[in-house]
Amino acid sequence: MKLTVPALAACLLLVPLAPAGAATATGEFVIKGAGSGSCEQYVKERAAQSKTYALFGGWLAGFLSGYNQFADETFDIAPWQSLDLLAALLENYCKANPATPFANAVGAMIQALAPTRLRIRSESLDIKEGEQSITLFRDVLRAAQDRLKEFGYYTGTPDGAFGPATRAALQAFQRERKLAETGLPDQATLYELFR
Repeated sequence: MKLTVPALAACLLLVPLAPAGAATATGEFVIKGAGSGSCEQYVKERAAQSKTYALFGGWLAGFLSGYNQFADETFDIAPWQSLDLLAALLENYCKANPATPFANAVGAMIQALAPTRLRIRSESLDIKEGEQSITLFRDVLRAAQDRLKEFGYYTGTPDGAFGPATRAALQAFQRERKLAETGLPDQATLYELFR
């Protein structure tokens, strides 16, 4: 998990916009559904939280699932990022590149996410703290422990197991970063941790 969230956002602005694959010898293919819309339309529909925005979200989820299924050495292209976080990153990219086709924006995001993807299957963990719970891959938790150790919050061996030492390290990190002190590796915490 070396690519940080701000680096991901920066990569989205720098990645050349080229088709992700080719169905014909000349590289031509048809994009179906919301993916054929523009970034400008995506930003407008997201602001309105319209039915069309929901179609963009469905298209994104389907694209990510398809990518996970067909890309080499990929179990999950976005192993900790929620669809909401990815949608927000796409919005930032699209505001800066309104004429870009939405499918190309998603392609740029995929290229930026690729270095931090899960390459092989990882056990899914249900992590609970009080009434809150989070599902996270063990390898993502191990990467979070690595980062917490780098910052001096975690002294154990990163093993991808959630226990009192990981909870305490997360709470200390959250306290210092003025995040809700849940003790859980939630989206806000992971965003801060991996940036």
